Amino acid sequence: MRIWKEFIKGIWKENPVLVLLLGTCPFLATSSSLINALGMGLSATAVLICSNIVISLLRKVIVVVPLTILLPKIPALGVMGVFLAEPISNVIGAMGS
Repeated sequence: MRIWKEFIKGIWKENPVLVLLLGTCPFLATSSSLINALGMGLSATAVLICSNIVISLLRKVIVVVPLTILLPKIPALGVMGVFLAEPISNVIGAMGS
Protein backbone atom coordinates (compact mmCIF):
# COMPACT_ATOMS: atom_id res chain seq x y z
CA MET A 1 0.00 0.00 0.00
CA ARG A 2 2.90 2.37 0.76
CA ILE A 3 4.32 1.85 -2.73
CA TRP A 4 0.99 2.81 -4.29
CA LYS A 5 0.83 6.03 -2.24
CA GLU A 6 4.37 6.95 -3.30
CA PHE A 7 3.47 6.22 -6.91
CA ILE A 8 0.41 8.49 -6.80
CA LYS A 9 2.35 11.19 -4.97
CA GLY A 10 5.06 11.17 -7.62
CA ILE A 11 2.60 11.36 -10.51
CA TRP A 12 -0.04 13.73 -9.16
CA LYS A 13 0.86 15.56 -5.97
CA GLU A 14 4.58 16.28 -6.33
CA ASN A 15 5.06 16.33 -10.09
CA PRO A 16 7.05 19.47 -11.03
CA VAL A 17 6.15 19.21 -14.72
CA LEU A 18 2.44 19.13 -13.89
CA VAL A 19 2.84 22.14 -11.59
CA LEU A 20 4.63 24.12 -14.32
CA LEU A 21 2.01 23.12 -16.89
CA LEU A 22 -0.85 24.22 -14.65
CA GLY A 23 0.95 27.47 -13.94
CA THR A 24 0.99 28.37 -17.64
CA CYS A 25 -2.53 27.17 -18.38
CA PRO A 26 -4.90 30.03 -19.32
CA PHE A 27 -7.88 28.08 -18.04
CA LEU A 28 -6.58 27.89 -14.48
CA ALA A 29 -8.73 30.21 -12.41
CA THR A 30 -11.10 30.06 -9.54
CA SER A 31 -14.75 30.64 -10.10
CA SER A 32 -17.65 31.14 -7.77
CA SER A 33 -20.20 29.27 -9.87
CA LEU A 34 -20.53 26.68 -12.58
CA ILE A 35 -22.01 29.18 -15.04
CA ASN A 36 -18.99 31.49 -14.70
CA ALA A 37 -16.59 28.57 -15.16
CA LEU A 38 -18.43 27.38 -18.28
CA GLY A 39 -18.48 30.90 -19.72
CA MET A 40 -14.76 31.30 -19.11
CA GLY A 41 -14.01 27.92 -20.70
CA LEU A 42 -16.16 28.61 -23.75
CA SER A 43 -14.69 32.08 -24.28
CA ALA A 44 -11.13 30.78 -23.93
CA THR A 45 -11.92 27.99 -26.43
CA ALA A 46 -13.39 30.49 -28.91
CA VAL A 47 -10.32 32.75 -28.62
CA LEU A 48 -7.94 29.83 -29.16
CA ILE A 49 -9.88 28.55 -32.19
CA CYS A 50 -10.03 32.00 -33.81
CA SER A 51 -6.34 32.72 -33.18
CA ASN A 52 -5.35 29.34 -34.64
CA ILE A 53 -7.42 30.00 -37.76
CA VAL A 54 -5.81 33.42 -38.22
CA ILE A 55 -2.30 32.02 -37.70
CA SER A 56 -2.93 29.20 -40.16
CA LEU A 57 -4.24 31.58 -42.82
CA LEU A 58 -1.33 33.97 -42.30
CA ARG A 59 1.16 31.13 -42.65
CA LYS A 60 -0.42 30.14 -45.93
CA VAL A 61 -0.38 33.70 -47.28
CA ILE A 62 3.02 34.76 -45.93
CA VAL A 63 4.99 31.57 -46.56
CA VAL A 64 3.29 29.25 -49.07
CA VAL A 65 2.28 31.78 -51.71
CA PRO A 66 5.74 33.39 -52.05
CA LEU A 67 7.40 29.95 -52.04
CA THR A 68 5.01 28.80 -54.77
CA ILE A 69 6.05 31.79 -56.86
CA LEU A 70 9.79 31.76 -56.11
CA LEU A 71 10.74 28.08 -56.00
CA PRO A 72 9.86 27.26 -59.66
CA LYS A 73 12.26 30.03 -60.73
CA ILE A 74 15.20 28.05 -59.36
CA PRO A 75 16.55 26.15 -62.38
CA ALA A 76 17.36 22.98 -60.46
CA LEU A 77 13.79 22.68 -59.13
CA GLY A 78 11.63 23.81 -62.01
CA VAL A 79 7.98 22.79 -61.68
CA MET A 80 8.85 20.58 -58.71
CA GLY A 81 9.26 23.79 -56.68
CA VAL A 82 5.48 24.22 -56.62
CA PHE A 83 5.08 20.84 -54.98
CA LEU A 84 7.86 21.56 -52.48
CA ALA A 85 6.30 24.82 -51.24
CA GLU A 86 3.91 23.15 -48.80
CA PRO A 87 6.42 20.78 -47.11
CA ILE A 88 8.95 23.60 -46.80
CA SER A 89 6.24 25.77 -45.26
CA ASN A 90 5.46 23.01 -42.75
CA VAL A 91 9.13 22.74 -41.76
CA ILE A 92 9.39 26.53 -41.33
CA GLY A 93 6.21 26.53 -39.25
CA ALA A 94 7.50 23.72 -37.04
CA MET A 95 10.77 25.54 -36.45
CA GLY A 96 8.90 28.66 -35.39
CA SER A 97 6.68 26.88 -32.90
